[in-house]
Amino acid sequence: MGAVETVEIANVDASDLQEFVEIYRLAYKGLEEYAYTTTRDIKSYFRWLLKRDRNGFFKAMIGERIVGFLACDTRWISHVEGVEVGEIHEIIVHPRFRGRGIGKKLVEKGIEYSKQQGRQICELWVGDRNEKAKEFYRSLGFKEADKWGKWIRMVRKI
Repeated sequence: MGAVETVEIANVDASDLQEFVEIYRLAYKGLEEYAYTTTRDIKSYFRWLLKRDRNGFFKAMIGERIVGFLACDTRWISHVEGVEVGEIHEIIVHPRFRGRGIGKKLVEKGIEYSKQQGRQICELWVGDRNEKAKEFYRSLGFKEADKWGKWIRMVRKI
């Protein structure tokens, strides 16, 4: 009988950079048109996310292993609503750990954090051809709201 995996959610710190780069590359395999593709750009993106809202940048862990990340920025001003929202800039789960509820747990943590910061809306942008991700976000109560180029804006009132 196998042990049940316990997923812990914790805040990211600067030492998580290499794991972020590795999981980011794996998570965007086949979706490179929506991703940073150079190590330098991915590292810069990580540092930007950490600087934007350090307390809203989370990692999912099974034991000591990082298996996913979510960056939720509660200092973001939605260009549509004109108010601060919980902007989910990034969610990535290692492909070998998908389908286990890790992404859902991360998004729920981002929503909870946004509520704690007094936000009433969570939003995110997803690639227009990333059907799996759009379906995942819909299952969590997000609705498609706008389109800009190859991006779809999805929102959820919280």
